Amino acid sequence: MPYKLFFSFALAFCLVSCGKSFRSDGVVAVNFKNKIYKSNQARQAPQSLYQGYQAQAISTQAPKTTPAKPEKNTLYKIQQQWKSTPYVLGGTSIRGADCSGFIQTVYKDEFGISLPRTTVELMRSGVVVPKNKLKSGDLVFFYTGARPNGYHVGIYISNGLFVHLSSHGGARIQNINMNYWRTKYITARRYSK
Repeated sequence: MPYKLFFSFALAFCLVSCGKSFRSDGVVAVNFKNKIYKSNQARQAPQSLYQGYQAQAISTQAPKTTPAKPEKNTLYKIQQQWKSTPYVLGGTSIRGADCSGFIQTVYKDEFGISLPRTTVELMRSGVVVPKNKLKSGDLVFFYTGARPNGYHVGIYISNGLFVHLSSHGGARIQNINMNYWRTKYITARRYSK
């Protein structure tokens, strides 16, 4: 009997002292005195060793990846994919969208970033960016006076170019400094790092 007790304590001591040498890609983990030990076997050790300490599964999923940066080449590709999309008020898909629906879908699908749905909500959030500090992926806002609230939004590419879903249909690349857009420009917001 004393040998069994000694063996149990020796095994428990080994678990405590050698725990750091176990592989970190195991399926089962044991919480022993607030320390986590992993095993590469898909079974639990006998409960008698842990008397009152709880065994718990540890997720082996990969950590969440950081969102992709909106690169200018990706934005050119997006324009090609959406160039035939009709303007549909309230739409959010390539089959039909409005300007903010286009922005929301592109950011979620291409960059893994969830954005507010409407142009006004987009303008009220994000980080304010001065016009002379714009980077690829920044949202640029205009007051055109058209459609329900008169606001319009696009995604800045680089060198004064931005992509937007036109109210006449289709994603287009235009220059922010051309007379029409320059006079309608309001502000810009950054949602990516």
